[in-house]
Amino acid sequence: MLQKNILKLMFSTLFTFSLMLGLVIFLPLSIITKSIQNLNPGLSFQSTNGNWWNGSVWLSYREFKQVNMQWELDLQHLWSGQIQSRVNIEHSSLKGSTLVTVPLHNLYSKNSVELYLDGGQFTASIAQIIHYLPSTPYPLPPITSHYWAGYTF
Repeated sequence: MLQKNILKLMFSTLFTFSLMLGLVIFLPLSIITKSIQNLNPGLSFQSTNGNWWNGSVWLSYREFKQVNMQWELDLQHLWSGQIQSRVNIEHSSLKGSTLVTVPLHNLYSKNSVELYLDGGQFTASIAQIIHYLPSTPYPLPPITSHYWAGYTF
């Protein structure tokens, strides 16, 4: 009789744990984006695809309209206490990708969250982003790119 009760308790615990894990893993991205949008009213999401660990969103933030952001979470780093993801951003005037790392302990602190960007590569057209820059008292000279010692300016 005691073994049946222990077996029932074990299966109930396993079922509850599996259900909770499934709800977290398959949490719709729209719920997460609504929470983020409530925290930052200047940010708006047009569409979402995928899940929180691998997906994409079309968003607008201030003057930047129709920005496509894609990410792929590296789940191996969760065991080391970090969230790490490759993030790609595409806009008509900006394209780039970077590796984003956030320590998990920062998500629970009331202070500002530390965010580490590593290996970021972005390309921008000066002609297209010039109107996002603050006005200057003098006109900017035409900017051309040239190569020097392997670096692009």
